[in-house]
Amino acid sequence: MRQNIKCRLLICEFVCVCVCVCARGVCAQQRQALQETLSVLHSSGSELTDVRGFLNQLMGAWQAFRSQILQHSTQVLSGNTHAR
Repeated sequence: MRQNIKCRLLICEFVCVCVCVCARGVCAQQRQALQETLSVLHSSGSELTDVRGFLNQLMGAWQAFRSQILQHSTQVLSGNTHAR
């Protein structure tokens, strides 16, 4: 009976060790994946900042162009033939 209990305890201990080793491996893989994801998100954030700046430049250029079109149209409609 004692041999049986010792055997069961050894099996339980072995299983616990195996589970711990597997859990450590999974944790290490998840940590690596999270580090890689963080790196991608960081570079994506920088790129999105660049895109935002570019879009702001385009918006400014569009507003200036729109203003020129409106000014030219107003001059043409008012009969000013020298509008350019």
